Amino acid sequence: MDGYNLLALILFAIGMFFEIVNIGVFFANRKGGSSSGVPFFAGIFFCLALAAFSPTRHFWFVGMLFDVTLYSTIDTFILIRRAYKKSDEFRITVLVDNKECGEYKGEHGLSLYVEYGIDKILVDTGCGELFFENAEKMGIDLSQVTHAVLSHSHYDHSDGFEKFFEVNKKAKLYVRKEAGECYYSMHDDGMKYIGPKKGMLEKYKDRIVFVDREYESIGTWAWNMILLSHTTEGLSKIGEKAKLYKEENGEMIPDDFAHEQTLCIGSPKGIIIINSCSHGGAANIIKEVEKYYEGYSEKKNIYAYIGGFHLFKSSDEDIMEFANTLKEVDCQRIITGHCTGEHAFEILRQELGDRVEQMHSGMVIDIPSF
Repeated sequence: MDGYNLLALILFAIGMFFEIVNIGVFFANRKGGSSSGVPFFAGIFFCLALAAFSPTRHFWFVGMLFDVTLYSTIDTFILIRRAYKKSDEFRITVLVDNKECGEYKGEHGLSLYVEYGIDKILVDTGCGELFFENAEKMGIDLSQVTHAVLSHSHYDHSDGFEKFFEVNKKAKLYVRKEAGECYYSMHDDGMKYIGPKKGMLEKYKDRIVFVDREYESIGTWAWNMILLSHTTEGLSKIGEKAKLYKEENGEMIPDDFAHEQTLCIGSPKGIIIINSCSHGGAANIIKEVEKYYEGYSEKKNIYAYIGGFHLFKSSDEDIMEFANTLKEVDCQRIITGHCTGEHAFEILRQELGDRVEQMHSGMVIDIPSF
């Protein structure tokens, strides 16, 4: 056996070793472990073997193409298999809310951690690093978040993202294209800036996806996780009533909440609506969600609405109107806090009973899979 053939045999043996390891990882699939590094090494050694073996030296690229294609298929199959195995796992953890509970502190803001199959989604961060501290106490590793969402461009939902980008190096942040550092609220002593930290959107623009469509699919099961923008007309009237404004061309105009988006997740029980503040009107958001799902072949009921409803300054009449909307769509779980307000919560509780739950930091919300 000449030197080239011996070298080819050695390289082939090494390649086979990595092949066997890859197959073992595939079948064991321990703790969801990835085998993506294994085919890389296997491919290298097979290519070297082909190059060293003179009869096939001119065809080594065929081996490379075959190897890469084969293992890309295997890795894709592993990913799909893992996703399928976990597709019915659905849990939402409240990292931060206005209300604290036990060791989990609260602040004015909201941050939710959503586990859906193999996807891990962070919705908002509150206004500081408390979301991260509470996550650590609960054993949640935010470096493993796969997608992040900013519900709207206000500081009490965005100002912890600097910390998030520090601990997570891979997840993209989905933000409406209208989000910016231009949002204000009117107070007795004048306009107060309530947008994200100045310069944050520019600093982390490489990590941000600016959504410019009416809807955006995210996650492994993209058809089951949708970001919806507002389609209701005349929302600037709500902005004016709430004394919320945006700066445009040097002028202050009522906010139309084009920077706000709703996360909709499909579950066996029905649609889960997540909107941190529902500035555009919680009843309007329900109608927008229903309109989006009208195009589906089978009717999609709304199972849960999770988030803030921005009712803390609303009249009893407006709160009752929203309660009636929840009754009409037969929403089974209403989990709310942050900007809903104690008075509005009590009215909703009176009208809808145990379907209404008080949100708090550290709360774990399990969604049944059957």
